[in-house]
Amino acid sequence: MNIVLFPGSFNPIHIGHLFLIKELLKLEGVDQVWISVTPLNPLKDANEIWPTSFRKELVKKAILTVPKVCLTEVEEELPFPLYTYNTLEYLKKQYPQHQFSLLVGEDNFSSFDRWYKSQELIKTFPLYIFPRRLNSISQKKNQYSGIDVSWLDAPMMDVSSSEIRNKINKCEPFGDLVPCDIEKKIIEYFNLNLL
Repeated sequence: MNIVLFPGSFNPIHIGHLFLIKELLKLEGVDQVWISVTPLNPLKDANEIWPTSFRKELVKKAILTVPKVCLTEVEEELPFPLYTYNTLEYLKKQYPQHQFSLLVGEDNFSSFDRWYKSQELIKTFPLYIFPRRLNSISQKKNQYSGIDVSWLDAPMMDVSSSEIRNKINKCEPFGDLVPCDIEKKIIEYFNLNLL
């Protein structure tokens, strides 16, 4: 079975993440997607990250009705700092009967050279990349030709977790960017009175 790991902060999960997962599952050879909510991304500001337990709760609720998708808590078994390469190597050892790939958005892929063991990762695990901006696709494709990188050909969605957090901080409506149940949970959690 080919399992695609989709790690991220999911701070919070949004409709773009879910759309991306559904598009990925349409591809031949992709059997399941495992979401891994990263407790602390070494490349992100820890002050902006919501509690891991809350982010996991939102992910569980968001994927409840999405077939072939599950939340893995594998990173809880690994020592800090958490790196995607180590997570994939661990999964490969724990589940030798499966093939593992990695899904990343182009925004994260743009800093791929700063990732821990990025060259080993890209040589060992196939990558699926979802472009976020049309004008940068061909440049990146040329940069990584000859390596197992698949650029997903799907409509682009202009939504980001940081945009949602900005709206929340301003008490602005954000319900069109997250699943309905997720919006309710976030409003309750932060005790929001939206404008």
